[in-house]
Amino acid sequence: MLRSVAVLVLDELAVFEFGVLCEVFGLDRTDDGVPRLDFRVCGMRAGEPVTTTGRVQIVPELGLDGLRGADLVAVPATSLREFPEEALQALRDASAAGATLLTVCSGVFVLGAAGLLD
Repeated sequence: MLRSVAVLVLDELAVFEFGVLCEVFGLDRTDDGVPRLDFRVCGMRAGEPVTTTGRVQIVPELGLDGLRGADLVAVPATSLREFPEEALQALRDASAAGATLLTVCSGVFVLGAAGLLD
C-alpha cells in the first residue's frame, strides 16, 4: 500500500508538472475515504530555494534524505540536462531500497542519467 511519496525538485523545475504531483499526491482526501499520504518535497538541501521555469522559486522542506524510506519517489520535469551526482545517487539508493520511481515528462532524463532506465 502506498503510504509515502517523496518528490525530488531540481533547479529549472517545471511548475506545472510539480503542481500535478502536488494535486495527485499532496492533497488531503481523507474526507473522501482515501488514506492521507506522507507527502515530502525534497531538494538538494532543505530550505534552499529551487529555481523554476516560471520565474518563481520553490523551497523544499527536506533535503535528499527525505527520499529515504519513501514508497514512491517522483521526479517532475526540469529543463536541466546535467544533474547533481548527489541527487542521482539518492535516486539509485531509493530504487535499491525498493521505492517505486515515477517521472513526469522530462523528469525521465534524471532517471536516465542515474542509470535507472531499462
